[in-house]
Amino acid sequence: MEETPEKGITSPDDPTHEATTPPGNGERDEAAIKKGEDQIEQAGGGH
Repeated sequence: MEETPEKGITSPDDPTHEATTPPGNGERDEAAIKKGEDQIEQAGGGH
């Protein structure tokens, strides 16, 4: 850990970008997609 002498501030040893990077896209849930599409079709009444 490095210390900035003029301010007494310390930096973390490990990189911090992992904590601030959003996760990637997960796998698609095909069953949930199909269920949602079916529900949308029912709600629209085929219009």
